[in-house]
Amino acid sequence: MVSAAESLRTEAASREKLRAEVEVHRVSATENKKWNEKDWASIDARSSFQLGTDGKSLFVAYRTNQPQLLRNSAAEFPYAFTQGGGLDLMMRAQGASDNRQVFVGDSRLFVTQRNGRLLAVLYRQKAERAGNRVTFASPVGEVTFDDVQDVTDRIKLVVNRGAYEISAPLDLLGIDPSPGKTYRGDVGMVLSDGVRAQARVYWHNKTDSMTADVPSEARLNPSQWGIFRF
Repeated sequence: MVSAAESLRTEAASREKLRAEVEVHRVSATENKKWNEKDWASIDARSSFQLGTDGKSLFVAYRTNQPQLLRNSAAEFPYAFTQGGGLDLMMRAQGASDNRQVFVGDSRLFVTQRNGRLLAVLYRQKAERAGNRVTFASPVGEVTFDDVQDVTDRIKLVVNRGAYEISAPLDLLGIDPSPGKTYRGDVGMVLSDGVRAQARVYWHNKTDSMTADVPSEARLNPSQWGIFRF
């Protein structure tokens, strides 16, 4: 019984590590990447992801049961995360700190399709220099982002039914891909009916699921993110 319990403890510890930390694999820049079947990390019961880099870009591969995930009706690009579905990537460029405060370099990349065409938006709640400043407000609160940019021209997207792969330049995210580097980050999805966000699901942050209050949907919570290990 003790021997059997040890194997169960080992399995449980392995699952816990997977939830807390994922490896950024070295991959080629080709579209047809070979992702290790054992390394998919769960977003929810039917969706998972892997991370890769070629030293220049960060690749995020998603497996989902949502072939219509990227339908979005946003008239104004800063509000894309409220007006339909999309792929979410969160990063803390300063490293693996779990400080709850939002720092310069904390960002969110939201990737979707508007009218069938790629739309990618980069949100920086704090920036060294304010750019396109946007305040997200509701009757119960507000949050101001120092810079919200349409970065569609810097993002690549591959879609194959319910499988997706995005590519983002590491310099856009402020990330150093040197082996051994660790960063706070999270990967998830916004689910919708194509008009309004209806659910938010993430690999590590299971507390941010609000879709009925725009400031809450926008606000970054880096202390709730997991670890990306290069």
